[in-house]
Amino acid sequence: MSYANFHPTAHSKVSLASAADQAFWSDYFGVSVAELRTAISAAGSYLVSIEDYLGNAQQEQSAA
Repeated sequence: MSYANFHPTAHSKVSLASAADQAFWSDYFGVSVAELRTAISAAGSYLVSIEDYLGNAQQEQSAA
């Protein structure tokens, strides 16, 4: 999938309302839809919050 025209600042919130949204965001973050739902539940739906949460989760897994 190409994200050449994607500007994250234009998408301050992550929506999983449609299958296309779910596919886009899970691909964008490199996680499954289930992992993305967990991140949203834990951190909220703001793009920056999800990036922080997933980044911290990956760091914790690397340390373990």
